[in-house]
Amino acid sequence: STRSLAVNYVQEAIQGTNAAIAYIYCDYKNPKTQSELELLSSITRQLTEQTSSIPPAVKEFCDNNAERRRNPTGDEWISLVKSICLLFQTTYVFVDALVIFLCPTNRINKFHNH
Repeated sequence: STRSLAVNYVQEAIQGTNAAIAYIYCDYKNPKTQSELELLSSITRQLTEQTSSIPPAVKEFCDNNAERRRNPTGDEWISLVKSICLLFQTTYVFVDALVIFLCPTNRINKFHNH
């Protein structure tokens, strides 16, 4: 598949470096896979799995939201993803089917610019 070629190529190229990869597939038949929070949650999980231990920012994020018994906002997720990305020299995020992903442009720009 195309996903395999692109992701495998980058995985091979970054082997032995301080880089991370996250891959998202938006299934147009399943709107849940297209939600901003679902995407950010998946990116967070994938990047966290590539760290040697759970980053303090992730633990704090989980503890704070569990304590308040609420779901985090999009901005809070973006902030968390940015903080995890700082643990790596380079972070690659592949989003398949971005064309069908309906997200306010300002959110994409907030995430993309970092």
